[in-house]
Order: sequence, then structure tokens, then C-alpha cells
Amino acid sequence: ELISGDYKGQRFSLTNNLSYLYGTVLKEGDTITVAFSLTDGKVENVVLQDYDRTVPLAVIVLLFLLVTILVGGKVGAKSLLGLGLTSFLSQISIVLSMAAVLNMVKKYGAMDAIFGQEQYAQIPTAVLGIVMKFFQIIMSVSIGLAAGCIPVVGYNMGAERRDRVGNLLRLLTWAEAIVGLVATVIFECFPRQLIGIFGAAEESVHYTNFAIRCIRIFLALTTLSCINKGAFIFLQAMGKAGLSTALSMLREIVCGVGLPLLLPLFWGLDGIIFFMPLSDIITGVAALYVIISLCRRFKAPAAQSA
Repeated sequence: ELISGDYKGQRFSLTNNLSYLYGTVLKEGDTITVAFSLTDGKVENVVLQDYDRTVPLAVIVLLFLLVTILVGGKVGAKSLLGLGLTSFLSQISIVLSMAAVLNMVKKYGAMDAIFGQEQYAQIPTAVLGIVMKFFQIIMSVSIGLAAGCIPVVGYNMGAERRDRVGNLLRLLTWAEAIVGLVATVIFECFPRQLIGIFGAAEESVHYTNFAIRCIRIFLALTTLSCINKGAFIFLQAMGKAGLSTALSMLREIVCGVGLPLLLPLFWGLDGIIFFMPLSDIITGVAALYVIISLCRRFKAPAAQSA
């Protein structure tokens, strides 16, 4: 019996195939998660996924928070609020941004001369989802580069070697720029091949043309996106959670929600496509200002000690 979701209260039968390598050993009363496929709105097949670990995970998180506060005292509580709240707000803002974008795509896609037709109505949403997947792949690389700097930044901040932190920030910015530049060249030169991975050859010409245009415009300033993401994470590692949060809110709330709501009023569906590069420019200016300021400030002690 399902205890949550759209089909709460309904009962279904499923098969749990056990072997030495696969399957989940269950006993009566266990709570599990399932996946199901639908046909014409009706559940056709239910598949066992895993145990429901919501409660154990919640307990582990609460214990971690409690131990951090008991051992670290005010410093531990401040760190949790600084880093934890920053990450939480960042993730929530990303969700809000994506919700705004998808809603506007659906609304203004229906008003478009081509995509307002029933047979083409799903193209804008489908294409945008694919483009965002490409963007997320590059962001994963960007986040990995910045995350690798976190322990080095923490050590050198504690050792008062801010000159090293400044040098690392410069190196990270260059590395992020190179990753973004390579990705941008691929997006701009090979959009047809990229969209072909998802079977574009079998779709209409409207699908292919819109996908190519969306990739080239939406991802045109991926270089700035990578630099921005690296800056957000690096600032958190430095203990500047407030500044990191401010930049993140600028990107995801002010630009990520505001521009998708505003630009379509003037340019329709095109406004949603152009919101991403415009957001990258606005946030990139702020992020580069912060990066340059920190590099100059952290370079001064090294020049004096020499």
C-alpha cells in the first residue's frame, strides 16, 4: 500500500527478485520506495527501488548538528549557520529559478506561432530540458574544480597565508575560464551533433532549428557561468558565506527568477532564451569585481614580507 504520493492509499503487487547480488531483503512492516510506469494515466508496472531511509538519514543529520554544536560551541553553531544556510539558500534559489523558467516556457511557448500548435507544443520544454542537461554537465566539472580547493583554502586561511589563497583563487579562475571556453566552443560549433544524441534526426525541423538556436544562445556565456560558480564555492571556503550567498541570490533569484519573468514581456519566447547569457553577464561583473578585489588584497601581505 502506498503511503505517499499521488496514488496514496492504493494497493499494488510487485515482484522482489532476490539473488546473491541483487534484490532487497524485506520483512513485514518495512517501508520502501517504489517506481511505477503509467499508461494512459493508469499504473501499469510497479518496481521496488530500495528501503525508505528518510528517518535514519534525518537522525544522522540531527546527530551531526548536535555534535557540532556541543563540541564547537558558538563557533560550531556559527559555522553551521554560515555554510549550511548558504548551501540551503543556494539550492532553494536554483529550484525557484528553474520553476520560473519552465513556467514561462510553457506560457509563452503556447503563444508562439509555431509552438502554439498542438503537435509542436512540447518542443520548447523538451529542448530546454536537454540544454540544461548539457549545462549541468559543465557545472559539475566547475564545481569539482572549486570543491578541490576547499581544504587548501581552509588550511592556508588558518595559517594566515592569504597570499597563497590569492594565488589559488587566480589559478581557479583561469581553470574555470578554460573549462567554460572549451565548452562554449563545443556548444557553438557542434550544436547539431549534440542535439543529435537525443534523436533529433527523427524530430521535426522546428525541433532541430529551435534546439540549435537555444544551445548557441542559452549557453553562449558558459565561461562566465563557470567563473561564477567557482567564485561562489571559493568564497564559502574562505568563510565569506554572506558574500557568497549575496552573489548566489543575485544569480538565481534576481536574475534567475526576475529576468525569465520580465524579458518575455518584451520578446516572448526569445526572452527566456536570452535570460541565461544576460544573467551570466550581470553576475559575472559582480563576481569578477570580488575576485579582483580579493586577489589584490591578498597579494599585499606577500609583497611586504618579501
